[in-house]
Amino acid sequence: MVWRIEARTSALHGRRCVACGFDGPSVHHPSAEHCERCGCDFLERPPRSYAEMEGLLEGTADDAGDWRDLQPPRLHVLRPPQRILGRWISFAVLTVAGALLGALMLAVLVRRA
Repeated sequence: MVWRIEARTSALHGRRCVACGFDGPSVHHPSAEHCERCGCDFLERPPRSYAEMEGLLEGTADDAGDWRDLQPPRLHVLRPPQRILGRWISFAVLTVAGALLGALMLAVLVRRA
C-alpha cells in the first residue's frame, strides 16, 4: 500500500514544462534553459509541478526566486493517533451538542403541553 501512495505523490511533485507538459530529463536538469520539445524559456517560465501550480506546497517557484534552488517537497501527513484523537474529540463535541439541543426541544414541548 505504501508504494501506491509514493507513486501518486511523485506524479504530483514531478516538474514539467508549463507550456507543453513535457517532463523529460532536460526539464529536471538544473542547467536547462529551455524545453527541448517546445522551446519554452525556463528562465521566463520555470518548470513547475502540479502541486506547485495549485499552491499545495509551502515554497513555490514564484516566491522562492530561482526554481533551481527549491528543495524536494515534503509531505505533511498526520499520524494515525492524531487523526483518531481528533475524530473522537469531534464526536464527543457533536454528541454533547446534540444532547443539549434534544433536551432544549423536549423542554419546549413539555412547556407547551
